[in-house]
Amino acid sequence: MRFPKSTALLLGCLLALPAGAAEEGEAFFASEVMPRLAENGCVMCHSPGRGYVRPAIEYRELLTYLAMGQSADNNVLVFRLANLRSMMPGRPTHFGGQRCATLEAEPCGTLMKWWEVEFGDEA
Repeated sequence: MRFPKSTALLLGCLLALPAGAAEEGEAFFASEVMPRLAENGCVMCHSPGRGYVRPAIEYRELLTYLAMGQSADNNVLVFRLANLRSMMPGRPTHFGGQRCATLEAEPCGTLMKWWEVEFGDEA
């Protein structure tokens, strides 16, 4: 059976996690990450319904983006929300605009903490 790349990446990440880490990460996502993303207006575009844009704001879906990178401040999810590393000037990495004025600003600060919960201080 073949899996999409994102599914294979997520499965690989989950298999590499220490026992109990997935539950801790999911709890942190629910209690800390979801409220920050909701406060930031992310659910307006990333919740199924009219105008829905992928990825959905769900633990397993966003974990895939969080796992693409080498550290808390070097992963696809943080890059997109902070609008970093755009390959083309004038074309943002996140079409909803820059959501974090700095890497430490919310919601990026909480996303970096989530990375540490999932993968440790450094990969």
